[in-house]
Amino acid sequence: MLGSSTRKALLPRGATRRWPPLVSQLRGNVQGREGSSRDWSTDSPLLRIDVVRGRRPDQVKAVVDAVHHALVEVLGIPVRDRFQIVTQHEADEIIAQDAGLGFERGAEVVIVQIFTQRGRSAADKQRLYRALADHLDQAGVGGQELFVSYVENSPEDWSFGFGRAQYVDGELPIPG
Repeated sequence: MLGSSTRKALLPRGATRRWPPLVSQLRGNVQGREGSSRDWSTDSPLLRIDVVRGRRPDQVKAVVDAVHHALVEVLGIPVRDRFQIVTQHEADEIIAQDAGLGFERGAEVVIVQIFTQRGRSAADKQRLYRALADHLDQAGVGGQELFVSYVENSPEDWSFGFGRAQYVDGELPIPG
C-alpha cells in the first residue's frame, strides 16, 4: 500500500488530489434513455483498438476519434473519459473472418474491444454497434471491416491508479 507521501510524489509537481470534486464537475446524469434511469455518464470504458499496420497517423486518429465519438453519442460518457489502447499489427497477425456471414474483410479491418461496467441493455448495445459502423464509415472504414467485442465487468474490476480500486474504496462513485 502506498503511503500518503508516496501518492503525492506520483502527482505532477504542484498538483493536488482533487478527484471527488473534479469527478462531480465532469460527470452528469444522462437522461432520456428508453427504460433506463441509470447514470451512464459515470462509466469509463476501456477500449482496445486493433488495426493492420500501414495507416497514416491521421487515419489512425480518425479511427480512434470515430470510436470515441460513437461512445460519447450513444453511451453518454464524458468527452474526457477516454481510455484507448491502439495496437497496430502486421497483416498476418490479425485473422478476422466473417463467421460464416458471407463477406470478406481486407487490410482495413478494425477490431474494437470495449471493457465497461455491466448493465446496459441489448438495445443500447445495438445502437452503439450501429453508431460505431456509421462513424467509422465516415472515417473511411467500411462496415464489413468492423469487428466489435463488448465485455462487461463489475466495479471491483477497475483500478485507475495507485494500486486501489477507486469504485470500491469510494474515491469514485459506482456507476448506476
